[in-house]
Amino acid sequence: MSCIKRGGNLIKIEAPSLPAGILRNISFAKKSCSLKVDDCIIMLSDGIVSGGDKWLEARLKNLTNDFDIKNVADDIIREAVERCSATRDDDMTVMILRCMSR
Repeated sequence: MSCIKRGGNLIKIEAPSLPAGILRNISFAKKSCSLKVDDCIIMLSDGIVSGGDKWLEARLKNLTNDFDIKNVADDIIREAVERCSATRDDDMTVMILRCMSR
């Protein structure tokens, strides 16, 4: 799952492709968009959302513009582990990037 957090909006980026690193010499779906200062790009591995992503969408939509990236990433990992602790068999990765002005 990938998305852009822009103010009070969460823009999901839908692009069908296999997870990176599964196979060699494959092409990936590509999307392009214009980013603005303070936009946050949020990328999550499929292990984070293996139990569904509604909880995550709600969590991300409710973030304020000045959220602490490290704390949010840690909280997402922690909650994902709690939600699927009995069935966890996949890696869990969260990457959040904030667009800054020069």
